[in-house]
Amino acid sequence: MKTKEIQELYQIKLHSMDTILHQISLMDQVENEQELSEIIHSLLQAIGNYTGADRVYVFDWETDQKDSLSNAFEWCADGVAPEIDNLQAIPVSSMPNWVKRFENKEVIVIHDLEATKNSEPEEYELLKTQEICSLIAVPIYANHQMNGFIGVDNPDLRQNEISITLLSDVGGHLGCVRENLKSTVLLKKALDEATKRSEIIAAIATLYVTIVQANVKERTYELLKGHDLVQKILRQKGKIDDVMERLPTAFAAQEERKKYREFLDFDTLTERLRNTNFVSIEFMGVNGEWRLARFIVKSRDAHGNAVDVLYVVRDITEEKSRELMYQKQLKESMEDAHRANLSKTAFLRRMSHDIRTPLNGIVGMIHIAEKYNNDVVKLRECRKKVLQSADYLQNLINNVLDISKLESGSLVLEHKSFDLAELLRNNLTVVAMSAYENGVRFEGGVEASTIRHRYLIGSPVHLSRVLMNLSSNAIKYNHFHGTVNVHCEELSDDGNIAVFQFVCSDTGLGMSEEFQKHAFDAFAQEGKQSTTTFSGSGLGLSIVKDIVERMGGTIELESEENVGSTFTVTVPFEIDYLAENNDSQKDSYSQDRDLSGKRVLLVEDNVINMEIAHAILEEEHLNITEAKNGKEAFEIFQNSRLDEYDVIIMDVMMPVMDGLEATKAIRMLEREDAKKIPIIAMTANAFEEDRKACLEAGMNEHIGKPIDIPQLKRAITKLLTKRGSKRKNIIIH
Repeated sequence: MKTKEIQELYQIKLHSMDTILHQISLMDQVENEQELSEIIHSLLQAIGNYTGADRVYVFDWETDQKDSLSNAFEWCADGVAPEIDNLQAIPVSSMPNWVKRFENKEVIVIHDLEATKNSEPEEYELLKTQEICSLIAVPIYANHQMNGFIGVDNPDLRQNEISITLLSDVGGHLGCVRENLKSTVLLKKALDEATKRSEIIAAIATLYVTIVQANVKERTYELLKGHDLVQKILRQKGKIDDVMERLPTAFAAQEERKKYREFLDFDTLTERLRNTNFVSIEFMGVNGEWRLARFIVKSRDAHGNAVDVLYVVRDITEEKSRELMYQKQLKESMEDAHRANLSKTAFLRRMSHDIRTPLNGIVGMIHIAEKYNNDVVKLRECRKKVLQSADYLQNLINNVLDISKLESGSLVLEHKSFDLAELLRNNLTVVAMSAYENGVRFEGGVEASTIRHRYLIGSPVHLSRVLMNLSSNAIKYNHFHGTVNVHCEELSDDGNIAVFQFVCSDTGLGMSEEFQKHAFDAFAQEGKQSTTTFSGSGLGLSIVKDIVERMGGTIELESEENVGSTFTVTVPFEIDYLAENNDSQKDSYSQDRDLSGKRVLLVEDNVINMEIAHAILEEEHLNITEAKNGKEAFEIFQNSRLDEYDVIIMDVMMPVMDGLEATKAIRMLEREDAKKIPIIAMTANAFEEDRKACLEAGMNEHIGKPIDIPQLKRAITKLLTKRGSKRKNIIIH
């Protein structure tokens, strides 16, 4: 998302939040259900705009027996069909799990409705007809009783914590306001029914800690209910002016007394009640408790001036504490979201710089090479720098894609057999070369590691990513002639699971104590100069931590400025006894095997990629047949002689027919070699789910772009050796 779009979205959310807070403040001033309904409708619309939801709604108990719930209020986004008429008198038996969780004051968050099909079948059946994929629902409580719930359908779940806090705050306030409105209506009605005055007041009085009846014109009062201190000060009856100065000091906290004194002022009360039936105020008591005080008009004179009023006080300490906590959490969540947006904006600026830097290096080196066309040494130097820039650019793109998949929860770990010793040897050979090129000494390696079980089951590609990220940082932020040490130790095993500890230490720049607190945050950078050309995106350690935790492991950091850093990664892996037992029978193939004369069907729609792959294969003296899409490749193979091709190398994303469809079509041909010919995917789709899709389609190997030449040669040699065939043709997709 661009910076401008982020700012516009942030402004929309701020406007929606202002509307929500304004509507909440208006609730305390309503005098009847009609006014409250209008405010609720505006409030639900603002919540919908803020959360990005399709629907926002409030459900109430249908009856006093609390055996069914009805949709009382609803707002729908444009294009979303209303459901309020279909959701009346829903029996509790249709949502038993929800009601039980609401009574336990639980918040319900559903990320994927299908995931609740077995755990909450009744609710699933109720929701699936409403085109609901996800939702958040929060119970509404008042006077310690669950009165219903407020919820949103298909909201933006990336900010679900903020949405939960918002709905809890609104629901709590709404419950209190509606309860207060009911209490006020009941109290006024009780006063009008003089014959039932004592009985009704006694019942309603349970809601209030203090009830006083007063005459505004005569400035007299009568205490109907009050605790010991109230009774001591007011007695049973008296003159208002005799006690007015004592009340703020006795009942209000120091900072609340001026406001409370102005509220009690009988000189202004008539005017304040001229166009309304009640006025109210919230204030903090002397002991930190919260009170809601209210003057309610009982009778008026011929000119409409209030004559008899009730002064009532209710204890709202629990509701107010919850409201203040929610407001604090909401403010902190908004600030966190704002900081995250600022971090991402800063990241995008750095990313623009970091992408352009290697691109500039690549373009610049090509221009320099053109000027030194006959200088072999200069051309070799330019080629080396182009490859360095391209390698950095590829790592940068991989990191950005990784963090995106981690945030969305779609990163898929492998579960496959691998040789830990071989993985370490391959990775650390690259690390040692990189260290040498940057003037850093490399120590450790497989020889310095303790490995009792080398054949394991896990996600080798992600373990490699962790080790390479940590190692490259250790080289990047090191001193010239500094040291990097990477080694592994098998800590324990229980017969099925072996626990390994991977340690990467350096004698480099180290980190400050303050930065260590945020070292694993996404986009975090301390700003120190690296010893290499590129400074990085600030994503590496965040990705490492997420991957390690997804693998069931932990990562620890020890660092001191100008001394160095040590990262310790502890990860469990399954032991692959089958691979250990078959070690002596493992395929033994040489990378130096002569591939001359083998026939390859090369399938690639991009002209440049075709030229590159053709040149790579031609160096191995392979006979190459080209196809520009999957359909052409299928037809070439279909019309070929039996065993004419030894291997097929296939791109995946192509026009007319893609590589997956072409592979399936070839495998379905009624000829013996169609089932056995090795097919290698060579594609820019480099994620684990892409690799799985290729294998499921019938391919044998998956090679990512940019093409790793040694990896491609190993794959071809391995597949030919496994096939144990003397056939001459190879097909590459």
